[in-house]
Amino acid sequence: MENTATKSGRKVMHMWIKYGRKLSTKRGVADDLKISKQNAEHYVWGDGCDGWYLHKGDETIIHERMPPGTSEERHLHERAAQFFFILTGQVVMETDGEWLELGPQEGLRIAPGTPHCIHNRSHDAAEFLVISKPGTKGDRIPREELKPD
Repeated sequence: MENTATKSGRKVMHMWIKYGRKLSTKRGVADDLKISKQNAEHYVWGDGCDGWYLHKGDETIIHERMPPGTSEERHLHERAAQFFFILTGQVVMETDGEWLELGPQEGLRIAPGTPHCIHNRSHDAAEFLVISKPGTKGDRIPREELKPD
């Protein structure tokens, strides 16, 4: 939304975003609004895989990176639906006993309660987004606790 105001005979343009925080064209003023791997909360998971929280709230948006030859443990989320969207590389996802290859610009939705895992069997790193709604904190049941297929 744009709002034009007059100040000392000059028109001043204000840009507003969803939460009503003012953006400015001055360099550096809006830097706290930008989210990237460089300023997001980082964590390490699995065998040298990385994750960056791009958004935490009613949903989570995570940018993840898996080096070649890494995989995630099979698990499920009772409440959260997840959407995996591949940015770079190739991965293989197992969802409820079915295997699916995904490459750049491809995604897969995982329904709540569905056992799943992701593998990078390629020779290159894979990067992808994981969007979970609601967030998955406290909502992960690991392989050891899953009923056998």
